Amino acid sequence: MKFLIIFFSFLTFNLYAQKNLKILDLKILETETILSSSIPEVEVLSFKNNEERIKYLILKRKVKKVYPYALLAKRKILEIQCSLDTISKKRHKKKFIKSLTKSINKLRN
Repeated sequence: MKFLIIFFSFLTFNLYAQKNLKILDLKILETETILSSSIPEVEVLSFKNNEERIKYLILKRKVKKVYPYALLAKRKILEIQCSLDTISKKRHKKKFIKSLTKSINKLRN
């Protein structure tokens, strides 16, 4: 009985699909499907004045200089994290971190 009530209640609902159908240009190459349509051009960088452009170029130059050092620091931090993961006791981890901090401070000075 319950099944019939549920079944008839579903029959009364009207199901609608999308009414606005858009047909896109698709190219199928072997196993890949490629959409070929025109995309509007987007301007990523726009400056209000020349001073803003100069500030951007200076920042870009500084980032290019520092970026290799950031990658080096990232690699070093990952190595340290792997080393810390192998150490089981908290006390030994603290000693390891303290020794690393001392060696880094010696290199810096």
